[in-house]
Amino acid sequence: MKKLTVTPDLKLINTPTACVKATFHTKGDNPLFPVSATDERGAFYALDYADIRPHLVEIIHSRPHVVRGNHIHEHCTETLTVLSGGLDVYLLCNCPEKHLLKRHMEAGTTVEISPGIAHAVYTLEETEITAVFGDGDPREDRERVVLITN
Repeated sequence: MKKLTVTPDLKLINTPTACVKATFHTKGDNPLFPVSATDERGAFYALDYADIRPHLVEIIHSRPHVVRGNHIHEHCTETLTVLSGGLDVYLLCNCPEKHLLKRHMEAGTTVEISPGIAHAVYTLEETEITAVFGDGDPREDRERVVLITN
């Protein structure tokens, strides 16, 4: 496995700062993920986006140790929900200090990423994620940045 690398001019932090505009919802206290159930047939998930008017919904399946994202949306709000597996999400503030917040997420957790916050994810295992975009079409509002590489 290759080592994960953070872009050298960024200051990696583990505690949120006011300049990182994102809202995290934890497992068990996630208003967007009210129902999940598993049995011998498989898994069922219900996601409640009543307060979000989705423009696009993506279902992402990632293999272990994969970098995804490394982009910014200037106008779209992106809501990532981990359905299964686990990942680390990286969020870059837009202040001069270049804080790069690293936060672990597991099944049942969500992060709502405000427009203007560059972001990337690094999957730690087989992982399934939903990405819901409000405020416009992310395919027309995506600029590449490099926060992390492997």
